Amino acid sequence: QRWLPRYYEQHPEYSVHMAAILNACIVAYAPLDILERIEARVTDIRRYMADPLHYSGERAEISKFFLEPPRVWVSDELMHFINSLCYPSPFSGRLTQLRHLHIWRTWMPGSLQSCLNVLLALPLTPQSYALAMKLQREDYWERDVVYGGSRHHTLSSLVEPSIREALVLLFRFGALSYAVYQHCALLIPRQLLNDKPCLVTAEQLPEQQRDSFLQQMEQLRRRFILAIASDLTPDNCYVIRAIAPETPLPLSGSDCLLLAAQAHVKLNAGPLVLDSYEDTVQNAIIRLVQAHDIEPTTPAERQHLLDNLRQYPVETLKQLLPVVSDGYGILCEALNWTSVYPLLDYLRKQAGYFPSSEDAAPEADMSDTPAVAANVLNVSEVRTLLAQTDPASGREALDLFYAANSMRDTSTLLAAVAGWNRARVEKSLKHNALTAINAYGLLPLERGQEELFERYLVLQQKLKLAPKFGPQRRVSHKEAVQTALCYLAQVAGYPDTSLLELEMEARLSQEVAPPGRTWSAGDYILELHVTGLEVSLLIQRDGHRLKSVPPAVRKETAYSEAQTVVKMLRAQVSRLRSELLETLIASGEVLSLEHLEMLARLTTGRALLERLILRTEDGHIGLFDAEAFAVRQLDGSLHPVTSTVQVAHPYTLFEAGVLAAWQREIVRQRVVQPIKQAFRELYLLTPAEETTRTYSLRFAGRSIEGRVAGRLFTRRQWRFESDDQLVIPYKIFPNMRAVFHLTGTIYHLGISGTVTTSDILFERAPWYGNANRLAGERMIPLAEVPPLNFSETMRDADLVVSVARTQQADRPSYSNETYTARAELLTALLADLNLTGVTVEGHFAFVQGKLARYRVHLGTAAIYIDPGTYLCIVPATWGKTHEKLFLPYADEGDDSISEVISKIFLLLADDQIKDETILRQIRMHTR
Repeated sequence: QRWLPRYYEQHPEYSVHMAAILNACIVAYAPLDILERIEARVTDIRRYMADPLHYSGERAEISKFFLEPPRVWVSDELMHFINSLCYPSPFSGRLTQLRHLHIWRTWMPGSLQSCLNVLLALPLTPQSYALAMKLQREDYWERDVVYGGSRHHTLSSLVEPSIREALVLLFRFGALSYAVYQHCALLIPRQLLNDKPCLVTAEQLPEQQRDSFLQQMEQLRRRFILAIASDLTPDNCYVIRAIAPETPLPLSGSDCLLLAAQAHVKLNAGPLVLDSYEDTVQNAIIRLVQAHDIEPTTPAERQHLLDNLRQYPVETLKQLLPVVSDGYGILCEALNWTSVYPLLDYLRKQAGYFPSSEDAAPEADMSDTPAVAANVLNVSEVRTLLAQTDPASGREALDLFYAANSMRDTSTLLAAVAGWNRARVEKSLKHNALTAINAYGLLPLERGQEELFERYLVLQQKLKLAPKFGPQRRVSHKEAVQTALCYLAQVAGYPDTSLLELEMEARLSQEVAPPGRTWSAGDYILELHVTGLEVSLLIQRDGHRLKSVPPAVRKETAYSEAQTVVKMLRAQVSRLRSELLETLIASGEVLSLEHLEMLARLTTGRALLERLILRTEDGHIGLFDAEAFAVRQLDGSLHPVTSTVQVAHPYTLFEAGVLAAWQREIVRQRVVQPIKQAFRELYLLTPAEETTRTYSLRFAGRSIEGRVAGRLFTRRQWRFESDDQLVIPYKIFPNMRAVFHLTGTIYHLGISGTVTTSDILFERAPWYGNANRLAGERMIPLAEVPPLNFSETMRDADLVVSVARTQQADRPSYSNETYTARAELLTALLADLNLTGVTVEGHFAFVQGKLARYRVHLGTAAIYIDPGTYLCIVPATWGKTHEKLFLPYADEGDDSISEVISKIFLLLADDQIKDETILRQIRMHTR
């Protein structure tokens, strides 16, 4: 009668609610074979869904009928009415044993859900319980066919609304007893033992009754939790686990600690490890010791707690120590480990979090999260703490934290400073575990300078492995190695990492690979040869240099040793170019006088420095002269270097009005710079960006390959932030970061396929999480971004959109800045060679040959015979080298500009071309 006036037969919700009413009738008048009928019906559903051979044509409709949620609205009043029919007594006890029953997710009120509803509402018998257990087995359902592998949390969620409403009704009539609360809490502990659900439940009451209701619920909650904790068993431990970490336990911290110790002994719980989300007694004990305020506040309370703790076995106290939240002091005192407490206090502060079984992640060996990279240990502080710690108890304590998976990364690092875990660290280092890499830098130097040099080379070898990893891991791996080098510098007594690196590189040059070093290989002499940026091995016999390596020499041990040294020196050149000089120019960082002197003493370092334009602290700009230790300015005068210097960025030269002059000078002197400097692409603020003010759309709307873009971003030191499925690349600068928004990303760029570029913006530090939802005030106006940071960000973005562009993209792959840089290079080269007949305009070089006039595209190197006929010249026809070809920077990846220049030289002398295929095309279009 309550239902029919509102929901007539044609109403869209009629069938849904009628099914629920009929289910309630089935429960009230259940046939004797009801369980067999339920199982048969579920078996039919499984058969329909799992047999594509017989039901392939009907499968979509079957799936929709059995599993899809109905698109209807269900009123609270009607739902409560239906629940009261299906579950007339939710606290009758019939569901207690089914609290852990999991089912595959389905929301359909009819069919499969109806079967489960009926089974749930029937009186509990051994037969119904056995069927329920059978249905919850994972192997009973074909996950990918029926439910996509997703699991419903528990069956208790089906009755939660009814139970919460019942508690409110009982309270209003003064009938809310502990027995009722106890049964409900056993059934839905997560919904009743945490603060937020209780507040939601209280909202059903009039405002004047809410405080009284919450007070009574808190009293019942405290009594219930105390009862469970005092008699913890495998059957009720799930209750304690259901209490969220952020929800304070309604017991004192001291009581929780003692109850945990009691349960550990009584249940013989053994090791406590933060590596599981399962409802085990071990995890329940861990949740108890996560209580706050464990440390007593008065001497009397402290002594009382100590007396009680010392009644428990030492092994129990040791197991509690690494998983307790803030009771290190009292447990250390109970264990007579008072000297260990300062070390553990430092451990917790350094780790930056409290151990929590909810947050801990399982680790098979050592973490792959560079957790300490941003919070580097102070080795001197740790050594002081270790000196005050009893070695035996300190080592055992850190081993306990490692075994319990509690702050494992940081405990590994602290143990490494003492050298207590050397074997474990070296073993994990072989597998490139990030924490092991960090810890390797902290191990004591047992063999002095020899070991220091060996470990430095090992870390450099580890750094070379970074490109083998995926984009995100590549960044983490490089950060771990850099952190390890920082630690190694501290352990060896260097004031900073740069000094360690320069001294080790100097030793590499002087001891292992001095210029002119020779090896004897039978009748042959092998000589190490370093010229400019090139490192090679010269082979001589009887005073004559050989062009190739004889087979007899290749078999000699000396040749293998010499090749190893050559590779080491080449790696040194690569490190100095890509990791030092490129960083200096891109960041604008200064190079101290001490560092400059050390770098100039390196054979390779000197060769690199003398090809760079430096800016002194007092503003003088010039090429570095190592012999005079000065900068040689444009007018040829020398200005001594007496303080810090910068590797001059083209923006610095542009602002000083000398960029074009230095470009001409670099070409005139035929200087091959180790990095792009004078001809580095320069990006300045555009009128459009002045209009948008806080963001740039310069590279927006480009289709790029996610996998390629991910590699490029990582190579340029960008990091990645995730927001749901979106991936947000960002790059850190001092006190700010650049953010490049992308659309179409899925989890990480490596699997995203084609993505689309969006805006680029800058935000002030600190930044918190999602860059898509930045507060407007955190976005920095582009005009206030340091020009160097702006230019380098846009240069990286240009690289990504040009190299990672999709094959289907119809936009040009080069930016205006790239064309400008190439035009500047061509102009300087042509002026130096006094070549006429070539002009550069826009994206083309116009060449006046003897036979025709041509246009060469500065980006693609495509050639057109004016007025517009394409001229095909394949690389094999003309080669990639030319006697006049010169590039003022060492950039092996810039073959296209070499092709442009070579083709210009070829076309200027088109009357000397011998290739008939080229001549035939020219004659055909010039008649």
